[in-house]
Amino acid sequence: MIAVIAIVSLIVAGLAYRSNQYTSTTDTTASPTPTTNIESAATAAPVVLTATEVAKHATAADCWTIIAGNVYNLTTYISRHPGGDAIAMACGRDGTIMFQERMTDDGEPIGSGQAHSTQAESQLSNLKMGPVADVTPSPLP
Repeated sequence: MIAVIAIVSLIVAGLAYRSNQYTSTTDTTASPTPTTNIESAATAAPVVLTATEVAKHATAADCWTIIAGNVYNLTTYISRHPGGDAIAMACGRDGTIMFQERMTDDGEPIGSGQAHSTQAESQLSNLKMGPVADVTPSPLP
């Protein structure tokens, strides 16, 4: 009987731990501005995902982009991108047209000029940070 009580106690403790492990630490009150748990080293406050914030990450060493209203951190993927460093043109700006149509805002083709594959879309989803608070596309060079 004591063994059964001990086992049940361990199961309950494990479930409580698991529940706490997946509980979000993000403030659940209504907020007009989407945020992410990525914290700024200077302020330790959540980073607000705006086009202005994305523009601060405009190099291959620190590359964020906006695609279809969401912010993506491409930094770790750039070196593995099959299309080479053309992806770096999207750093710090809205790369929706570049990703979806493989062309600049001026209509110049990039890479094959064909739409990205579903595999590319799947890989992109792994890099998603969250929705952008303001969508103001900036033209690609």
